[in-house]
Amino acid sequence: MVARTDDIAFVLLDDEPGEVIPVGRGPGLPGLLEALDKMAVRPA
Repeated sequence: MVARTDDIAFVLLDDEPGEVIPVGRGPGLPGLLEALDKMAVRPA
């Protein structure tokens, strides 16, 4: 699961219960958000 704001994303992993991994503004954030957007399930 990923939650996002305008400049940071928070990643929650099944493998690490209770762990929140922040991904701040930087070179990796746009690519992460783009990849997650492509994987997102959207209602029809």
